[in-house]
Amino acid sequence: MPFRAKNRRSTLRLQLLAGTALAAWAGGAQASAAGEFNAMGDGTEFSTADLLRDTTTGCESCVLAGPPHERDDPFFDLDWSLALRGAYARDQDGGHFEALAVPSVSLTHRAMRGGYDLSASAELARSSLDAYRLAALRAAAGADYRLDALTVISGALELSLTQDSPGAPGVANNVAIAPIVGSAEAEAAVTRELGMFDVALRGSASRTVYGPTTLLDASVVDNSAQNNWKVGTGLRLGYAVTPVLTAFVDGGAGYQLYDLPSPIYLEKLDAADYAIRAGLGAKWNSVLEAEGSIGLGLRRFAAPAFGEVVSTLYNAKLTFRPDETVTLSGTFSTTVGAPGPSSAGLARIEYAAAADASYQLNTWLKLRASAGWRHALLVGTTTTETGYNAGAGLDYLLNEFATLTADYAYRWAETTPDPGEEEHRVTLGVTFAR
Repeated sequence: MPFRAKNRRSTLRLQLLAGTALAAWAGGAQASAAGEFNAMGDGTEFSTADLLRDTTTGCESCVLAGPPHERDDPFFDLDWSLALRGAYARDQDGGHFEALAVPSVSLTHRAMRGGYDLSASAELARSSLDAYRLAALRAAAGADYRLDALTVISGALELSLTQDSPGAPGVANNVAIAPIVGSAEAEAAVTRELGMFDVALRGSASRTVYGPTTLLDASVVDNSAQNNWKVGTGLRLGYAVTPVLTAFVDGGAGYQLYDLPSPIYLEKLDAADYAIRAGLGAKWNSVLEAEGSIGLGLRRFAAPAFGEVVSTLYNAKLTFRPDETVTLSGTFSTTVGAPGPSSAGLARIEYAAAADASYQLNTWLKLRASAGWRHALLVGTTTTETGYNAGAGLDYLLNEFATLTADYAYRWAETTPDPGEEEHRVTLGVTFAR
C-alpha cells in the first residue's frame, strides 16, 4: 500500500510537469505567431510577414499582374502564331486580289516583383497590282519592376517599319510606290503612391525616318527633310476622390529636331511642344475603365517666321466588360506632330476616334466589329485630311491550334481638294497558334 501511494504521487508529478511543458510550448508558439522572439524555438520562425499574412488579403510586395515564376517552371513563356489570309479588294481602280502572311512571336517572363515581355510580328503582302511588299515589321520590348509596395519603374521600346499600298485610300493617285516609314520609340516611367495621391514621372525619345516616294512617271520624291528626332518628359499627379474615381493633372514638354531644312520653306521645322491636361479617370474592378481629359497644346517653332501653333487637346478612353463574353472599347485622341511625307504643311493636328466590340458567342465562335474616324489639319495650308473606316468579322475555332477568320472592311479617305476614295475588302484566312 505505501508503495502504491508513492507511485501514484510520482505519476501525478510527471503529469504536472508534462502539462506545464505543453503550456509553455503552446505559449511560445503563440508568441512566435505574434512575431515575438522565442529563445527556445525550434527554428521554424518566419522573418517575412507575407508568409504569415491573412490569405484573403493581397501580398504587398508581389506583382498582381500574373503568377510568380516558380523554380521548376520554364524561365519564360513562348507563344507564336502564323496567319495566312486571302483578300479581294475593290477601289477606284477596280478589283484586285491580295495574299498576306502574318507571322508573330512573343516571349514573356513574370517574377515576384516584375517581369518583361518581347514580341515581334511581320506582314508580308502580294497583290495582283504590285510585287511582294513588306507591309509592316514590328518589334517591341517592355519591362516593369516593383521597388517596394508603393513604387514601380517601367520601360518600353517599340520598333516598326511600315509601307502603305499604292492604291490605298489616303495615298495620292500618282504614287506608284509609297514610302517606307521607320520609327523607334523608347519610354521610361516611375510611379509612386503617396497616400491619396499618386505621381508618375516619364521620359521618352523617338526617331522617325521616311523613305522616298516613287511616282507613276518614275520620278522620285525625297522625303528625308521629314526625318526627325523627338525627346520629351512629363509629369502626372492624381488624387483618389473615391475608391473608383481619380482626378488628375498631366503636363509635358518636348522638342522635335529635323535633319534637313524643308524644301518648301527653306527652314528646318524644329519646334518645342508643351501640353497641359486635366481630367477624370474611373476604374471599377475589371468591369469598367474610363478616362477623359481636356487641355491645351502649344507648338513653338525655332524659326521666328513660323510663329507658334495653339491647339485644344481632347483625349478619352473607355473599356467596358459587363461579363466574360463581351468587351467594348473606345478611344478619342488629339496629336500634334510632323506633317508627314510629301506634305506642304508646317505641322499636323489630328483628331482620331476608334471603337471596338467583341462577343464570345460560344466556345468556338467569336464575333468582332470596329469603326474609326480621323480628321487632320495641315498647319500653313488649306489642306485637310478626313477618313472613315468600319468593319466586322468572326473567328471560328477549329481546334486548340487553328482558327478560321472572316472579315469585311470599308475605308473612305479624302485629302482636299481631291475627291474622296473608298475601298471594300473581304478577307478569309486561317491562323495557326501555339
